[in-house]
Amino acid sequence: MALSLVDVAKNKRNPVREKWYWNTYHFQNKVTSANWIFQFELESQY
Repeated sequence: MALSLVDVAKNKRNPVREKWYWNTYHFQNKVTSANWIFQFELESQY
């Protein structure tokens, strides 16, 4: 979804919102990755 918002901001030529949405996309990926690693570590302990 965040990438779709980047495209909309790009089409509307709004560089500020485009940057916000890119930041959202990158942060979302970091949170997802960290959550996946945490779950993997918990499962491997059992």
